[in-house]
This record gives sequence, structure tokens and C-alpha cells, in this order.
Amino acid sequence: MSMLQLKHQIHTPNRDSHCTQSRVGVVNFAFGLGFHLTIESYNNYRKQCMRLKMGYTIQWDNAEKTVVLQQYTGNAIKDDLYHLAEESSLMLKSVTHTVHIIVDERTIKLTLSSTDIKYLEKFVPPNQGAVIVVIGKNGAAYKKLIQNIGKALAPKAFKQTFFTGTLEEARELLQVQFEVAYPQGVSS
Repeated sequence: MSMLQLKHQIHTPNRDSHCTQSRVGVVNFAFGLGFHLTIESYNNYRKQCMRLKMGYTIQWDNAEKTVVLQQYTGNAIKDDLYHLAEESSLMLKSVTHTVHIIVDERTIKLTLSSTDIKYLEKFVPPNQGAVIVVIGKNGAAYKKLIQNIGKALAPKAFKQTFFTGTLEEARELLQVQFEVAYPQGVSS
């Protein structure tokens, strides 16, 4: 099998101490299985570096996988909103039961446009449950305004939204109103 080797400059933006140097890698393009494996390896490298630089974390919040916890970090930008929506959707689609979402937005101030709101609607899987948004005291009025606009523009994404001030309050709300199970002492 003949292979064409192309040098490809892999540059990752300087947003985190990981994966920040420009690296020259060799990407092998060939016909057949080798092509897919090589491209897949390259894409996995890129995704891994992108995750390290993102301004958020996302993970299951309980063992039953009934809650996803999304937390923005201090360096979050608008693209993080889009990536988080996509990743969250994939996590929810990996199970068949209802999954609630906690979004911790205390460290960010993102202004959403109607385009952003409509974009979120595209990634709502059928098993998405309630969305609990953890916000700071100063962001409550804006978030409630966006909630009202969102209900009109993206009814699936904004259909069952609650606001709390802490993660503990968010988990308690899920336990009381939706019978979500957490290990003893996690929510309080």
C-alpha cells in the first residue's frame, strides 16, 4: 500500500499549560484502514488538547448517571457554550433514562444572542430533564430575562429551568422535586 506523508503543523492556542506548544506531526494519508486510524489518532489528539484548554468541566454528578454537572471556569468564552452543549448532548444520549443538568455559571458572564439560544435547542436530546442553573446574586435578573426569551425561541432547551445560588441547593432541589439519588452527605 502506498502512503503519502504530509507534514501538518499542529498548533494549539495558549489557553492552558497543556498542549500549548506548536508541534510538527506527520500525518499519514493512505487508502483503506490505515488512513482512518491515522486520522482518528490525530483527531483524538486534537480533542484531548481542546478539552484541556476549554473554559469548563463536564462530568456525571452521581453514580446512577441521572445528573450531568457542567461548570464553567474563569476563562470561559462563547465557544465553550457551544462545545459544552455538544458534549452534554452526547453524554445524555449515552443513556436511555431521564438526565437532569446542573449548570454552574457563577464564574462567568456570557451574553447570549438569539442565535446562541437557537443553537442550544439543536442539542437537546429527548431524555433531557430539568436544568438547574447555579448563578451569582448579580446575574439573576439577566438569567431570568434570557429564560423568558429562551422559552419562545428554544422551548425544549428552556422548558424546565430552575435557578439556585449554590451547588448544594441545586442538588437538594433535584433530590426533593425529582427524587435524584446522591450518596449521603453530597448535597448538604
